[in-house]
Parts: sequence; structure tokens; C-alpha cells
Amino acid sequence: MIDTSIIESPRRDTSPQVYAGLPAQAYVPNPYDFGRPAIVYPGDSVYYSAPEPHDKARAADTVLDAVRRTACAYMNQALRVSPAQAAAMEAGIQYGWSDPRANPANYTAAGDYRGQ
Repeated sequence: MIDTSIIESPRRDTSPQVYAGLPAQAYVPNPYDFGRPAIVYPGDSVYYSAPEPHDKARAADTVLDAVRRTACAYMNQALRVSPAQAAAMEAGIQYGWSDPRANPANYTAAGDYRGQ
């Protein structure tokens, strides 16, 4: 039998400050782990490690960052997370979930912030 008491689940803040329209999870580059893809949950303040395609070639940081952002976009697409939702999730974990940048309604369909 599996002891489920040792399995940790993501911490979620059930505060009403989390904006409507955010997905259950999204992939964003982790600024604390050299931009590797991480899973983010709404209302949470932790970047969870995510699997990343293995890249044997050493590339410049800008190219590697573009590859990682593309990997995040691909994984978000599989979850049916829009670019606007992913951008809002990334802003929420960086600036706080009550910040206007964490509201997916403040983004264009391409994920560009358009303000309040």
C-alpha cells in the first residue's frame, strides 16, 4: 500500500485575489534555475521543476532562452493554456497574484501586456 501522507501537493492560495480565467497550471521559465521550464499554479509562490527536452549542444544564452520559451509554449499548448494565460501566470508568480499583470484579461491573444 502507498503511504500518501508523504506525497506533497502544490500549495495553493484560495484567496479571492487570484483572477478568473487563469488555468490550473502553466509552464514558465524559472528565473532561479537558468530559465528552465517550471510549472506554476495560480496563487502559489513556488516554481516546480518540469521536464525539459535534453539539449546536448551548448548554445548562447539568448538562443537557449528562446529554446526554453518555445518548450514552455509547446507544453502550454498541450495543456490548452493560451499565451495570455501563461503570461499572466508568469507575472502572478513574479509580482503577486493580486497585481493587474496577473489578470489574463489584460493581455492580447499573443500574450503581450496591454495594461489595465
